[in-house]
Amino acid sequence: MRNNTSTTGIMASRKNISANEIAPDERVYAAIASALLRGKLAPGAQLVERKLAAAFDCTRGAIRKALARLGAEGKLTLEANRGAVVPSPTVADIRSARSIARGRWWRRASSHRCAALCRRKRNAPCVRTSSRSSAP
Repeated sequence: MRNNTSTTGIMASRKNISANEIAPDERVYAAIASALLRGKLAPGAQLVERKLAAAFDCTRGAIRKALARLGAEGKLTLEANRGAVVPSPTVADIRSARSIARGRWWRRASSHRCAALCRRKRNAPCVRTSSRSSAP
């Protein structure tokens, strides 16, 4: 029995998109891209055109167009005779994500540096200085 988690994850992302506002292939593209971004699709999950067409109530042509676009952007892996597959992250992807997270943490920590210094120097007033010059 096949696991239907890939279609379920995409359908959860679809709720925010109205069917009457945009073209079917754009609707499918947006829903799958959102599901990928939110991590609702497991790495290695196969996206079956038939199931997606039934879930989105559109033609397989619209599904193919959306999957081809996601494949061209590198968000999905398109394999011959297998279809679209959710890519697994590489070691470089994981390192990149960790360095981005580390940079965000450092920016947050440095913005609170003044408050931490003031707490250490209980008697000293806290004066926040700006790195921007105040030239007239």
